[in-house]
Amino acid sequence: MNRSIFLLFIILLAGSLVEVRAQNSSQKYLKAEELRRSYKFKEAVEIYKELISETQDTSFLKTLTIQVARSENGLSMLEYSTRPIALGSVTVPKYDFYLYIPGIPDSSWTAVPSSMDKRGAEGNPKNAILLKGIPVKIFFSSVNARGRRDIYQTSLVGDNTWSAPEPLNNNINSAGDEILPILSPGGKELYFASNGQYGMGGFDLYMSTWDEKTNDWGIPQNLGFPYSSPADDLMFINSDDGLYTFIASNRDVASADSISIYKLQYESTPVKSSIDSSVEAFNISRLLPAGSKPKKETEGTVRTSPEIDGYSSMVKSVRQIQLEIDKTIGENSRNRELYSGLTESSEKTALEKKITQGEIRLIEQQEQLRSANLAIQKREMDFLSKGLIIPRSDEFLKDSVSSPNAKPIINFEVEKHSLGSLPEMIILDPVVAFDYNFRVGTESEIAEDNLVSDELIYRIQLSVQTERANKKSFKGISPVFERKAPTGKWLYSAGQFYNYEEMSKALVKVKSLGFRTAIGVAYQGGKSVTIKNARLLESKVLVKKTYQLKLENYPNEIPQFLLDIIRKNTDKDIARKPVNGKALFFIGPYSNRTDAEILLKLLSDSGAEGVSIEEIKTE
Repeated sequence: MNRSIFLLFIILLAGSLVEVRAQNSSQKYLKAEELRRSYKFKEAVEIYKELISETQDTSFLKTLTIQVARSENGLSMLEYSTRPIALGSVTVPKYDFYLYIPGIPDSSWTAVPSSMDKRGAEGNPKNAILLKGIPVKIFFSSVNARGRRDIYQTSLVGDNTWSAPEPLNNNINSAGDEILPILSPGGKELYFASNGQYGMGGFDLYMSTWDEKTNDWGIPQNLGFPYSSPADDLMFINSDDGLYTFIASNRDVASADSISIYKLQYESTPVKSSIDSSVEAFNISRLLPAGSKPKKETEGTVRTSPEIDGYSSMVKSVRQIQLEIDKTIGENSRNRELYSGLTESSEKTALEKKITQGEIRLIEQQEQLRSANLAIQKREMDFLSKGLIIPRSDEFLKDSVSSPNAKPIINFEVEKHSLGSLPEMIILDPVVAFDYNFRVGTESEIAEDNLVSDELIYRIQLSVQTERANKKSFKGISPVFERKAPTGKWLYSAGQFYNYEEMSKALVKVKSLGFRTAIGVAYQGGKSVTIKNARLLESKVLVKKTYQLKLENYPNEIPQFLLDIIRKNTDKDIARKPVNGKALFFIGPYSNRTDAEILLKLLSDSGAEGVSIEEIKTE
């Protein structure tokens, strides 16, 4: 045999073997996913771990590890499960499903404006806020800098002025997405959905309780099975009359654009017990009304069971993957059209990257579709080998498919509410404290040099030059202060120090970075003084001055939004003291006035009134 032909044969054979292994892995993974969705967690874990031992793909390995954790979480949740009294369900469009939830006054829901969430209208469901009465706090979900969704809070600070939105703590905001926060009527519990917390897959439902000791939200608790499931569970909400609980989930729908709303009898202290059977868990998860039994037979010989319903889930997955492929193709086409009209090279580069990512995503989705279809074919062969009639997907899916114009499948009466509107709001811009601490990082931070401090300060003069400097030239030194002298030259200095010793240590580091001509400089009350005179002034300070912030307009407690700003920007003590028969709050002590002025500006810009700085008198 010709050597070239032989080598080609070997390459083709190796490629075929790789493809066969990939197909086997895909089929195994889909089987494990089917088992996990059918609450057969132990069997699913066995397959996931088998795949872990076989794969060399780090991305796939990460996915498998996550699915093992979700399955093990599912096993743990089944140990402490509740059996809520289900009263019915209704299937509605996913985009605005919350408008169909009964027991909520009309116009209570309002869309999150683009000023609070630039991508709120793009989601499915559309991002919304639940408002009741006259709110003083608003909780909402918004995309963070990493492109994930966090929960934010804004507070009323006066008339129609609201504080700059702040993300909730890391107990609540995870590396995943947190959406649709619901505050309880008493304001002590916060319900939300997350796909980044401890759960059994997809979005699970959580509750965090307000901790009076820390004045913050505590570690959220998964509401557990059957409120949370391996599917996407998007909302837990109690009716205003306290009689019912509503769950929104896609656990039993076929269309990616539909959601089921389950009506449950409200239970303040539900009894928890262990569930040992996956069939029992599957049936409980469907939240069927009392008296209705899970179907055991349909026409012919087709049986409904977790196994058969698993087939239905596979068909649903194929349909959803196809919808995602159609969406990706549309996005890619729009991006190519947009690219042809761009002229800016930076914009074209960014869009090129986006187009490439879209093409890669399309390839991955098409591979998922191919693998999913192969798995369905194998399942159908399994049915035939057992003498079973292949379930017609329409029979399984017709009861849960809905469209925006279709009448919901009614087990209880619903009507679509209207969207309300937010109150008139002036939202303050986020206030970021400038960091005066000397440091060397990856990128320099340059600020205008105003020399507002009335104290003795030292700096390191880096350069005096005729042309304005590029921040890259400062090699990561921060902060760098920029000032244009009357002569037209540009003066650059670094750091802000309150004693000669600190400045000298930093000067050694600056010189080691290549700034050989750098020198120490000093200012008193904003005016330049020689280093010699500065050191004399420093030595004459026999009693070191200390400062504190005084808050006069808050006799009972500091408002939460101000308390959040204080805790985020200082670790100084907060004390409440009576002065001339009036309760005041004090924050300090500060060793220099400048640090106190930074916090003063942050509080003032956030709407605080009656805040000032005073020197702490020593007896």
